[in-house]
Amino acid sequence: MIMKRNIIYILMSFILLAFSCTKEDNGIKTYDLGTEFFIDFSGYTSLDSEATFTITNQQKNLSEVKITNTGGLKTEEDANGDLVPFESTYSGTISISDGTGSITVTDSDLGMTEIGWTADFQFDSKFDSKDIVRYETVEVEDPITINDPGVTHRADTTFYVTFAVEPATATVDNVTVQWKTSSLADYSDVTGSFKAEDSVAIMGSDYAIGDTIFVKVTGTAGTKTQAKVAKIMVNPYSFMNEAGFMLDTTTNQAYDLIENRYVKSTAEFGDSADIRFIASYPLVGGPVEVGFESTNNAEFIAGTSDDYDYGDINFVQTADFTNAVSVVSDVNDGDVFLYRTKRGDGNYVYGIMKVSVFKPQGVLEDSYLEISYKF
Repeated sequence: MIMKRNIIYILMSFILLAFSCTKEDNGIKTYDLGTEFFIDFSGYTSLDSEATFTITNQQKNLSEVKITNTGGLKTEEDANGDLVPFESTYSGTISISDGTGSITVTDSDLGMTEIGWTADFQFDSKFDSKDIVRYETVEVEDPITINDPGVTHRADTTFYVTFAVEPATATVDNVTVQWKTSSLADYSDVTGSFKAEDSVAIMGSDYAIGDTIFVKVTGTAGTKTQAKVAKIMVNPYSFMNEAGFMLDTTTNQAYDLIENRYVKSTAEFGDSADIRFIASYPLVGGPVEVGFESTNNAEFIAGTSDDYDYGDINFVQTADFTNAVSVVSDVNDGDVFLYRTKRGDGNYVYGIMKVSVFKPQGVLEDSYLEISYKF
């Protein structure tokens, strides 16, 4: 019995020994070679002229690693739509001392010249008669970043387009900023001197809604120059709220555009009936005309469907209300109106509305308006 137990222990020992020689992760066997090295790359941009590979050998039992550039890919495509390759003849040796070593490679060693190009490097070493091969792919990075702050068409806020010119190792010598608002126009210089990390101010109200501002940042480091263009769209400074109401000859005859509620159009509600339904037969036996009026402080000026879609606060608030009207006796389906109203000596409240007209039987009694408005 004791002999059988010993045999079982011996078999288990062999099994454990076999498992200790290999490691298995997700079905892939890996072998302990007795050493390992790791590769770190300093990074490389189109403004850099050199880069550094650093080797770390934690076991401190390697003396050198050979490095070879095996070629790479450009960003251009050939007739088949494949990236165009390039070849390289560069190779070198990285000496390892006390577990670390590095080598600095130049532009020609990397073989890459344009943003997006990639190069493949092979690293070879040997330990205890076993070959160790590792690979690293590096890419020419863009050294310039430009951040769009989300410019809207408002007059009370200055937006800052921030940018950074950041080579991996090189020093930035000069930065210029230019802009334009048409793809066909020439760039003009933005006044001032700029640092590698800086910003340029934009006031959205200086432009039209939908304008595209082209911001061009150019950085120089030594003999190298790189430019980047960002397209900054001027978006509407839109009203946050949208609602709707109906006007007719019943209890829905009048509406308060500040408190957003139906009101009576009689004197007991003071000046809160900003808009109320009106209808008439201007010609005997003719079709009914429907519209709206304000007997108090509300004023209206005609707009467009684009104006309503944008719902731009700055556009509405800066509109010329000099010739505004308080009565629109014959409104058409789809008409848009900018409006403003107030209570007493208070400040104006602004908005924009779009009207839908309904005349089911062509008579005054069942005609009504549906009004959508942004405020």
